[in-house]
Amino acid sequence: MIAAAIVKTKKYARIFKTNQATNAGNSIIPADHGISNSHIFNRMVRQGIIKNTGDGRYYLDEVREKEARENRHKFLLVLFATLLIIGIAAYFISGASS
Repeated sequence: MIAAAIVKTKKYARIFKTNQATNAGNSIIPADHGISNSHIFNRMVRQGIIKNTGDGRYYLDEVREKEARENRHKFLLVLFATLLIIGIAAYFISGASS
């Protein structure tokens, strides 16, 4: 589920970048480019990654998209490290009781 959301987020960002929709002057109508009004799209708008120009057109805020990507990478790294520590602890605890 999380992986699918990440893939779709990257796809949407790539569509905006490919169409050079990275400022209000080059904004696009998402539906014209295969972007549906989905939960992922709406979340990107709420997070300020995709900006609404007010006339049904949108553009990608590249700075905000980069920040969100970096935050996602940090979160995944912390999650992986936490799971690794739990796994190592479980291994030693189960080995100590044998």
